[in-house]
Amino acid sequence: MGAALVAAERGIEPPRSSVLRNRVVALAAGQRTIHTLGVNGFFCALHKAARERPDAEVVAWWSERRCAAEWEELVRHDAYGMGEEDGRRVEFFLEHDTGSEPLARVAG
Repeated sequence: MGAALVAAERGIEPPRSSVLRNRVVALAAGQRTIHTLGVNGFFCALHKAARERPDAEVVAWWSERRCAAEWEELVRHDAYGMGEEDGRRVEFFLEHDTGSEPLARVAG
């Protein structure tokens, strides 16, 4: 429906439903989507674990885009996090490896 509305607004012919279906499947099954779900799943699990502990908290969860804006090319990681428990703070960078890159590149 959205594609039909955009096409009507632009005065063009909307794509066939089979084309749209193929695009949606490609997007849903794409490496970028799988990677993003993995990173977000990690932080969701971390938040859940923190809620189960009285003195624990996830203080920060920065996306890949925010990290790139903050550190530019200094480091290239998928996320930044900060957690606290019992008065101790831990900061970390997350690199979520889905096996789509050679290990040497991930390590680099």
